Amino acid sequence: MAEIMNCQNIKRLRKCIREATLKNTGLSSGPFKVLAIHRYPSDPKHRTQIGIAGTAQSDVFDVIEITLADDEHKVKAVLVPELNNLVQTCQLQAGHLVKVTEARVHYDETDLSSGCVIIVNSVDITGYEGLQDQSALTDLKWADDCSASEQLDVPLTSSRGYYINVWSTTEMYGDLWKTSIPDASDLGSTKPEEIYCIKDLPKSWSSTRVTNPTLLVRVLLKSRMLHYAKSGKNDKWPFQAHLLIADKTGACTSVLWNSMCPNFYYSVKEGTVLLLKKFTCKKSFTVLPRFRPCLRDTQFYDIDINLNSHHPESEVKVIDEASLPDNIELPSLQYNFVSRRQASSLPDNFMCDIAGVVTYVGRYEREHIANKFGVDTGGFWIRRWIHIRDSSCNKPFCVQVYRVAQGMHGCDFVPGRWQIFTHVRLVNKMDRLTSSHSQRHLFFTTTAETQISVMDGSISTQLKNDARISSVMKWGITDQCRQAVGEALVGGYINFPPLPSNIDQLKGCFRDWQITPSSDWERILKGLSFREARQLVMQATMVHVSLTLDTSRRKDVSPSKKSKLDAREVILDQTAYSNMSSGQVLGPRQLAEDISFPMLHKPEQWSVIRQQLDFPATKLDQKNSHTKTAAQLQDLQHLTSAYFTVTWSGLNSKILLQSHYIPPSTLTSKCDLMTLLQGKDQCQGSRSPVKDRMEALLDNILKSANECTNRRFLVVLDCYQGNPEHTELMVNRALPL
Repeated sequence: MAEIMNCQNIKRLRKCIREATLKNTGLSSGPFKVLAIHRYPSDPKHRTQIGIAGTAQSDVFDVIEITLADDEHKVKAVLVPELNNLVQTCQLQAGHLVKVTEARVHYDETDLSSGCVIIVNSVDITGYEGLQDQSALTDLKWADDCSASEQLDVPLTSSRGYYINVWSTTEMYGDLWKTSIPDASDLGSTKPEEIYCIKDLPKSWSSTRVTNPTLLVRVLLKSRMLHYAKSGKNDKWPFQAHLLIADKTGACTSVLWNSMCPNFYYSVKEGTVLLLKKFTCKKSFTVLPRFRPCLRDTQFYDIDINLNSHHPESEVKVIDEASLPDNIELPSLQYNFVSRRQASSLPDNFMCDIAGVVTYVGRYEREHIANKFGVDTGGFWIRRWIHIRDSSCNKPFCVQVYRVAQGMHGCDFVPGRWQIFTHVRLVNKMDRLTSSHSQRHLFFTTTAETQISVMDGSISTQLKNDARISSVMKWGITDQCRQAVGEALVGGYINFPPLPSNIDQLKGCFRDWQITPSSDWERILKGLSFREARQLVMQATMVHVSLTLDTSRRKDVSPSKKSKLDAREVILDQTAYSNMSSGQVLGPRQLAEDISFPMLHKPEQWSVIRQQLDFPATKLDQKNSHTKTAAQLQDLQHLTSAYFTVTWSGLNSKILLQSHYIPPSTLTSKCDLMTLLQGKDQCQGSRSPVKDRMEALLDNILKSANECTNRRFLVVLDCYQGNPEHTELMVNRALPL
């Protein structure tokens, strides 16, 4: 039996790993608790520090760093790239207990001050243990052999000065990004007559470094911070953020570069007054026409005011507007609020502002950033659907919110909260309408400049004269609004906007139209990361259809009999169906209630609901230590409903794929399964008379599945990795060929 080096003490971990390496023995360390998981971009310095420079691994973008602890000490370690997927699929998170089964230590021999880095090659995850005692965690000390840099809240390796969000490369992580700059009470030594005008800068922009003008401006727009880190370049602060600034003479772009972003980005908001000195002024690298809609009559100058921490070191002061001299004039913020009724007549890509009361909060989904970071395991946008209502009509504003649109400012959407979205874009696909009776599915999406605010006292005072804001505030205290909030839903699958039922139009909905062969189904589905949403287009034939009815409220049915009573099925391909037990079947047999179906919002349960929707904490602390108990989860009231399970077979393989389809709540007696899966508008009917006959209608739809026998379909699946054990596969469209 091979010798094993055992280590149950963090204090001796480095020594045990080194001895195991020198003696060529096995290693068994732990179990240790994972206190934190951090992520940052790789660079050449990192690869030197862990000894993989010049190898095939040198192209890896992600570095995952974990903090391990026992009862007394803690230490940082770096995961090899092959283990990054454990984090991205949520199998390894803060609070897990792990045994280190293979590791090595490495010195950067080119650096006299470098410490010894622990590199973990293999771990066994033995369980989960949340934070039990906050005081015990606070008292943990760093192991004696930890370097000074290891004890700081900065990356263990590389030249980076920051961490990025574990779930999204476009978001930063840590208190560093919440630096608040206090407002200056006056202009200091600057006299009003020494202040330049923006209109004067383009005339002499090449000599401004010498003349060193002073600007006093208002921030009209704040754009999302850009993160341009590259794995082949050592950049400590690879950031820039564009601002639209203006004075009474005109407007231009200002760019925060590099370390100016962590220093000022959080403090600068729309409406902030800035005093700028020691900047460079150059012709804009790119024209930003998206800024123009909010300018109205203000002249826009095609120049960039570049603010940097060196060459020269720019001076930026946030000025309290109330302390400005009376003779200083700055433009006011411009908004263009529209009602939901007005939105129906607005053109595609119209930029505007909206406000209302939140009536639906969707689940988080991660959308892969295509081809931007190559093998990056975390190159994702984070998005969710939000519905808000105003008094103009019964239809809500459907808003697709990308979390990064807020930059460093998080926003917790809660049903019943009055919300303001500025600088959103209307998506109104008029080209998808096939007739005058076709239903329009317009929605709004956040942009790089979108700001999301709660309509609190300060915002309502600032916008009290706007008719739309005043209307929302008045409607927000009516019985109609209270009823809408009382019926608010949270989470669950949402198919919006629906895809067209025409194949030619369907192709135009995909950036890269590609039909996936059945031989790739397994690879794609198993490669999904946690909460990743992806659409899969494939050709397939229908093998089997079953109907599952909601019996959760039927008191006459015992739990042991529910499955038999609700098992209604139609077999279309007997040969393929008979091989299901012995062949390979992808996808779950049933939908997961807590993932696929929305739940009723109850204010007293919001803390539990929010935890259910949010991403797992990547750092153990008191704020994030509350774990959901089984009783709390059971109390959540999910709106389960009837759904069809459709089993598909690839054209060239024996692999079967099980997907699901939730029928609309409004059906007519003319509906059949094929028409439903195509998304035909004629399936929409009156809600009230159908409700009593829903079960009979669904039975008839199930019987109509026989018409799909020996038919080939173009299928679009909405795939979602709700948790490591469940991949949701929803039929978005199935068009007969």
